[in-house]
Amino acid sequence: MQKRIAASVATIVLLLTIFVGGLTIVLAERQNADALVREQDLARGIIDVRRSTLLQTADDYAHWDEALNNLALHLDPGWADRNFGSGIVERYGIDMVFVIDPDSQTTYAMIDGEKRAVSIDDITAPGFAKLLRSKQTLEPDTPFSAVIIANGHPAVAAIAPLRPFDNPEDSTAGRRHLLVFLDTLDQTRLKRLAQIYQLPNLRITATDLQEDASITLRTFDGRVPIWLAWDTAKPGAAMLRELLPFLILLLLVFASVTVLLLRYAMKTARSLEQSERRAAHDSLTGLLNRAALFWHFDDVNRPRGHISSFALLYCDLDGFKAINDSHGHDIGDEVLKDVAHRIEAAIPSTATVYRLGGDEFAIIVPGEARTAEIRRIAMTVIEAVNDPVRRGDVLAQVGATIGVALAPLDGTSIAELLKVADQALYAGKKAGRGEVNFKVSEISQASA
Repeated sequence: MQKRIAASVATIVLLLTIFVGGLTIVLAERQNADALVREQDLARGIIDVRRSTLLQTADDYAHWDEALNNLALHLDPGWADRNFGSGIVERYGIDMVFVIDPDSQTTYAMIDGEKRAVSIDDITAPGFAKLLRSKQTLEPDTPFSAVIIANGHPAVAAIAPLRPFDNPEDSTAGRRHLLVFLDTLDQTRLKRLAQIYQLPNLRITATDLQEDASITLRTFDGRVPIWLAWDTAKPGAAMLRELLPFLILLLLVFASVTVLLLRYAMKTARSLEQSERRAAHDSLTGLLNRAALFWHFDDVNRPRGHISSFALLYCDLDGFKAINDSHGHDIGDEVLKDVAHRIEAAIPSTATVYRLGGDEFAIIVPGEARTAEIRRIAMTVIEAVNDPVRRGDVLAQVGATIGVALAPLDGTSIAELLKVADQALYAGKKAGRGEVNFKVSEISQASA
C-alpha cells in the first residue's frame, strides 16, 4: 500500500513537475517574445524621436532672423562659432552642423564642436546630393529629415531652409541657404543610447544575417539596409535558470516559485515600462511628446475600428522666439517648462497635453464638446500662459494662439488633424494673436 501511495505520489509529482516545467518553458518563451517586441518598439522610438527632435531644433535655428543675417546674407564665422560650437554639442548632442548655399556649396562646417574646412559632400557622398534632389518634391521652405550615411556611419540628418522670422523683406526667397544638422549613430552615441533605453550592446550591423534582437533601417532612398541590433534581455531564459533546479521539489516550494515568478515578471515589466516612458516623454518639460500623441491615437481607435470624437487644440507660443534671442536658450528652456506646467494645470482632468517640439503644444479634449466649451478651455489656457514668468532678474512674458480641429469632422488621423489645426492657428495669428481659431466650416456645423 505504501509503495502504491509512494508511486502514486511520485507519479503525481512527476506529472505536476512535467506540467509546470512545460508551462514554465512556454511562459518563458512568450515572455522572451513579448520583451523582444517591446525592445523593438523602443529601438524604433530611438530613431523616430531623434529625427523629430533634431528636425525641430534645426528649424528653430533656421527660422531666425539673426541666423539668416549671419549665415546666409553675410557669413559671420565668429557668430557661427559662438552659436554652433561646443555649446550646441553639450546642449543638444549634435555632432555636425553645415551651412549650404543655393549652389549646394558648403560655406560653414562644424564637427564635434570645432570649425572645419570640409565639404558636406566629403562627409556624406553621394547621399546628401541625392537627398537634396529628393527635396524638390516638397513644398518650398519645408524642413525635412532622413537617415543617410556620414563618415561610414548611419546618421540622422535634419535640413531646414534659412528664412526670416519677423523681417517682411525676404531677399532670399527662391534661393535659400540650408542649415544641416547631422547626428552620427557611431559606437559612442549607441553606447549612450543603450544605457538610456536599456538595450545592452546596441550596435549597427551591415550584414544580411539579421539577428533576432534587431530592427531594419534604410537610408532615405531605400538602397542601403542597416540593422540596429542589441543583446535582448531574454527574461524568460533567466527565469528558467532560476526555476528549473527547484522543480524536483515542486510540492514543497510551489508557493515560493510562484512568488518568484511574479516578482521577476513585475520587475521586468517595470523596467520596460520605465524605458517606454522615457521614449514617450519630452525630456525638457516631462510632458508626453509627439510620438506619444500618435501612439495613443492608434491605441484608442484601432481596436474600435472607427474614430472617436475629440478636439485637438494646437497651441503656439507668441513672443517665445524673442525671449530666446534676448535672454538665451537657458531662459527659454525655463520659460517652456513653466508654461508646460501652466497648460497642464489649466486643462480639464480628462484632457491631455503633449509637447510637439519647440514652442508648440497639442491638447486633446475627448468627447463631443460644443464649440463654446472648447473655446472656454482654450481661453483658459491662453490666460494661464499670459502670466509673466520670472527667472532671477529676468521677467519674461509670452502669449499663446490656439487653432482647433475637431475629430472626425476635420480628419481621421492625427496628421490630418494637426494640419487642419495648424492652418486654423496660422489664420488666427494673421487675424490677431492671443485668440482661439476654428476651421470656418466646423464653426457653423458645431453651432448648428
